[in-house]
Amino acid sequence: MHPSLWLASLALIIASSAHAAEPSPRTGQGLRPIGPALERVSAPVLAQGDPAPAVAGAAPIAGAPAADGWLFTTESGLSKAGDAVRAWVADAPFHGVVVALDPAAAAWAKGDDRAPASRRAAEDGLLAAAVALATELPADPNPRHLLEEADTDLYESPDVLWRGVPPREPAPGLADEVRAAAAGDLGAWFEQRLPQVPEYGALVKAAHRYDALCKAGGWPEVEGVKMPRGEKWTDVDAKKALQRRLAIEGFYAGEPTGEWDEATAKAVARYREVRRLKERDWYDNDMRDALNVPCTTRLATLLLNVRRWRHTYRTTERTYLHVNLAGQEVFYVLDGVLKSRHRTIVGSGKSFFSKRLKRRIVRNATPIMRDEVSHIILNPEWTVPSRIVREEIEPAIAKDPLYLEKKHFRTVQSAGGYTMYVQKSGPHNALGQVKLSFPNTESIYLHDTNGRGLFRQPVRAFSHGCVRVDDVLQLATNLLEADLAKEGKKVSYWALKSITDRNAGTVYFELKEPVPVFLEYYTASVEDDGTVAFHPDVYGYDEESMPAVLAAMP
Repeated sequence: MHPSLWLASLALIIASSAHAAEPSPRTGQGLRPIGPALERVSAPVLAQGDPAPAVAGAAPIAGAPAADGWLFTTESGLSKAGDAVRAWVADAPFHGVVVALDPAAAAWAKGDDRAPASRRAAEDGLLAAAVALATELPADPNPRHLLEEADTDLYESPDVLWRGVPPREPAPGLADEVRAAAAGDLGAWFEQRLPQVPEYGALVKAAHRYDALCKAGGWPEVEGVKMPRGEKWTDVDAKKALQRRLAIEGFYAGEPTGEWDEATAKAVARYREVRRLKERDWYDNDMRDALNVPCTTRLATLLLNVRRWRHTYRTTERTYLHVNLAGQEVFYVLDGVLKSRHRTIVGSGKSFFSKRLKRRIVRNATPIMRDEVSHIILNPEWTVPSRIVREEIEPAIAKDPLYLEKKHFRTVQSAGGYTMYVQKSGPHNALGQVKLSFPNTESIYLHDTNGRGLFRQPVRAFSHGCVRVDDVLQLATNLLEADLAKEGKKVSYWALKSITDRNAGTVYFELKEPVPVFLEYYTASVEDDGTVAFHPDVYGYDEESMPAVLAAMP
């Protein structure tokens, strides 16, 4: 950074004391057994043509006896540890895990067979299932910096991390750990092995709730309307039907009145918000279509996203940026507490059919990746990527010789002899006036935009791949404040804004402690109040993985 620019920026920073944030409590997992209907749908989700899921826990493991010679069985059935294994085998599909239980264990639990050899078989079968659970339940964090096909350089679905992947091998000595845990509270021991990010537990709890709704019959379809309806809607029966439908998922409380009252208006607004519909104060056919998505589809979506969270990049980080590409939001968490939440615009979901690859390609998808934000750049310039030059800039120049001047571009000759197009800094710049940089091979970063009106859209997949952030100057302030606080310094939003308002040149701030950033893809999430939100499948990753799940539904 030029010394004069650094001094100008440094003058904005004054001393102060840092403070620590209180960590937020974790969400409980909410476990309970499930019935056969869900067992048919809760297996790991497969794309069409994928092999059936491999089942863990089929191989018996010789069991060392407890004090009386038995860990999981009693003379009359199952011990507390045996009951825990059976319950967790039943509940495992809620966690994207399928574990087989030896029929001998079920027979012993029912009292169908009391032969000594049968008890031994039941004991060994329960131990094998317990070891399989202990192996499969823990998180399996994404080890790849970037999900990209090696032979095509195309970005991959998050589901490649688990779809068709065989069960993990038990760690050496795990059977002994299970035996030791069985002497205490085995169920609690299993729960401690689950992924410990709160979003995971919230989705598991939501999946249980939607399973109960589906078993109770789901919900009836609601009728559409010829034109949007609100407070002047006169069809009392139709309004009652809408209120009953909203009540099933918890958006409307109380008995249906048939009136378009404040409670109904609030329920409609909240439903539209978390189903990513246009912000309108009425009922229309877009809302009808969302309400009529079957309960089983919603349940399958929850289970699919539980499976994805098992492979999140996040592990023990307490400070990070998390971008949900499907939800089109970024969350800044500082020391375990949500500091700010911002709408984003992500890569376009438009696709074309490749004759060479014989499949649809989403050219501008934002990739699933992890990195670290290392620099905050105010008034950035934009060097246009070669593909955009080829597909957009050069055709625009051919149509309008004054295009470069109108759009504030200058040309620079590279060392290799080719022409680069650089857009000058300022409010006209495609990056806006703030860039959060994490150098990577894909030229992906978080940035401002000169087209902020698009943040008002419910579905915001419009970019070439980078992530545009609403109110990104506030996010930059938050990041810089936390970084400087470690040295007893601070910076204000207005100080940074004065730099962008003056636009006197590009200013760089290097974070002394880079902040991890995770770009992932979740089409279902749970709000702080427990409301389940469903997000658009902008890149078709759900579409690839859902058919087999839906085919298995009753």
